[in-house]
Amino acid sequence: MTGFETEERALLDNSVNRFVEENRGGETTGRRMQELWQRFAELGWLALPLAEASGGLGGGPRDVQVVSRAFGRGLLSTPYLESAVLAAKAIEFSSPRSPLLAELASGDLILTFAHDEAQADIGFEHVTCTVEAGKGDWLLTGVKSVVRHVDVADGLLVTARMGADPVLLNVPKVADGLVIDAFPTIDGINAGRIIFQRVAIGEEAIIAKGALAQDAVMYAQLQAICCLSAELEGIAEAARLMTGEYLNTREQFGEKLAEFQALQHIFADMVSAEEEIRAIAWMAADACQLNDGLERERILRAVKARSAELARAMLEQAVQLHGGVGVSEEFAVGRYLRRSIALDAMLGDAGQHTRWQASRYFEARS
Repeated sequence: MTGFETEERALLDNSVNRFVEENRGGETTGRRMQELWQRFAELGWLALPLAEASGGLGGGPRDVQVVSRAFGRGLLSTPYLESAVLAAKAIEFSSPRSPLLAELASGDLILTFAHDEAQADIGFEHVTCTVEAGKGDWLLTGVKSVVRHVDVADGLLVTARMGADPVLLNVPKVADGLVIDAFPTIDGINAGRIIFQRVAIGEEAIIAKGALAQDAVMYAQLQAICCLSAELEGIAEAARLMTGEYLNTREQFGEKLAEFQALQHIFADMVSAEEEIRAIAWMAADACQLNDGLERERILRAVKARSAELARAMLEQAVQLHGGVGVSEEFAVGRYLRRSIALDAMLGDAGQHTRWQASRYFEARS
């Protein structure tokens, strides 16, 4: 298993959790986001996912999960997953010596991942954005349906097709012909529908082509799924703690809610779900180390489907146990539910991954 030693990981865990606790519930947009991002760089979190040979700290999947878990626990919404994991790992896989990696690790550059389309899975099968030869440049055309944190990103890491070949592109957010139709997501993130209207890009914008681009995008997204599983673990832990505290504080008919047997059973289901999510996140970190690419993909797709389903069901139970106040802004449990719904939709929802598993099963049986 690559990554930090146990003692180093414990120090990282203490540092991240202390930082998140100090910044819990604060604004994470505009100037405040820029300040947070520079702090991430100073603390080494942006360099954490990159190998030492690429100028990073050489953190393994469990180490990066430490950051994601704490962010989930504290509901800290930043482009860490999009830039420091998805973009950085895709570029590192394609070009380990790329100067873009140093910019990402230093916090001087924020890239967000632009892959989602109307029918797209985490693979390239349904990518419809195209790159065609123009007069001296390449022309990018198409639509990306949901690009998160587009407001704070400097550029987009875009998946497209150049003829029959997959291609991975670094496109500036201010490029001519690039239109951003902005909207908030269910968890309050500023996202956008990106329309590329024959956007001119130079040869230097092409990060990878062909099989290399396809493998890089898949590898990066599977690494991100590993991080998402840890973020869901953090969300589940926070929801269980706040729900337990609420049941032991709130009274009805002269007794604390925690004394009611029916509510005890629901809370016990929540505890079981949290433990399963934790075990799944642990399994995800191991799966990231597998050399067999197809087996790695199979396990991490299953991880995404199961952990997202568990977390969403658990958060719905948490809201139910809080009653009407559970959907108010006064109580954080509703925000945790919305975040779990958003994470389910990211990188393919549970239904997409389940259908992929079923298709591979029937292929093997036929």
